[in-house]
Amino acid sequence: LNMVAEVQGYLTELGLLRKQVHTAVQGLNDEAANWHPLPEGTNSIYGIISHLIGGESYWVRQVIAGETLQRDREAELHATGSLSELLERWDKAGKDSAAILGNLTLKELGETRSPSIHRPEWGDITVRWCILHVISHLSLHVGHIQLTRQLWEQRPS
Repeated sequence: LNMVAEVQGYLTELGLLRKQVHTAVQGLNDEAANWHPLPEGTNSIYGIISHLIGGESYWVRQVIAGETLQRDREAELHATGSLSELLERWDKAGKDSAAILGNLTLKELGETRSPSIHRPEWGDITVRWCILHVISHLSLHVGHIQLTRQLWEQRPS
């Protein structure tokens, strides 16, 4: 069975973004990963990646594939811990997504879904929209991770 070319494009883009995250965190220790640039209103790299795992799992596994997941979005952003363990979870989430998305048909990309979180401006939520939403969400946060790393490296000693 050949993968739908459109899905292959989405998986390629997700892969490039994942690589950017790995590059941005390369060589960081747990202190750096759990550091907040400001006491309030900013997230740690750990919290952002934790949030990305939660978001991607929600949209791909729950909304697209119909699994039932428990998600605490607020807790994701405040999570702390080991960066290496988090990156293992991050890579597993990517493999889980690729397995689900790689099996989609062109017809399924156009099917609608009913997510538990919905904003009126989103209109009808198609499977295709869910994938694009995951890509745009990841793109946004890649920049936050990169900037947080720059701030960590330039912090006053």
